[in-house]
Amino acid sequence: AVLRGQCHISCDAVCNASPLLPVAARAFLVAVLLVLIQHGVVRMPRSRNAAPDDLIDQLPRVTYSPELFDDNRPGCYPLACPICLDSFSSERLISRTPCTAGRHAFHTDCLQGWLRNAHTCPLCRADLTGAPGAGDEETGIELSS
Repeated sequence: AVLRGQCHISCDAVCNASPLLPVAARAFLVAVLLVLIQHGVVRMPRSRNAAPDDLIDQLPRVTYSPELFDDNRPGCYPLACPICLDSFSSERLISRTPCTAGRHAFHTDCLQGWLRNAHTCPLCRADLTGAPGAGDEETGIELSS
């Protein structure tokens, strides 16, 4: 409808123009939200199972060196982060879990994201809080640098 020389388009006219428009608008908003979450602008609420903040901050760091990261040599860290599957490099921080089951290394940001939702190692599921009775006796964890 034209009102006083201006073009006026009602919401109903736009929404009824195509039945896919509301679906496309919702999909666009979801995509924007996911990008904001991925870049840390928006954070998901912490899970009840999340690791305590002090545990996340105390995780030992690993300095990247090609001699320490090799999938084919026993006692070495893997070549890629098991969470995001990107290769390790000196350009990103690397953290490890203090699991007795193995040398588990992850990109620090990947592991922090995991621990905001769980208090276990992403690979062996060892309880990283060290709470008695929370896991196998062999996986009781003590944090040491």
